Amino acid sequence: MISKKAQGMSMKIIIVSILLLVVLGVLTYMFFNGMNDTNNSLKDCGSKGGYCSEDSNCLDGGIPTPNDKDDETCRYCCIKLT
Repeated sequence: MISKKAQGMSMKIIIVSILLLVVLGVLTYMFFNGMNDTNNSLKDCGSKGGYCSEDSNCLDGGIPTPNDKDDETCRYCCIKLT
C-alpha cells in the first residue's frame, strides 16, 4: 500500500516544476522583447549623434549615412565628425 504522504510530495514537485517553467517562460519573453527594443534604439539616428535629413546634403559638413530604420522622413543620418 502506498502512503498518501509520498503521493503528495510528488504532486508538490510537479506543481513547483510547472510554476518554475512558467516563470522561466515569462523571463525569457521579457529578455528577448527588451533586446528588440534596445536594438531599435541603437538604430535611431539621434543615438548615433546625428540628425535626420531627407537627402544626402548635410548642412554642417557632416557625413551622410543611410538610415537603418525604415522611415521616409529620415532617409539619411548626418553625422558630424569631431
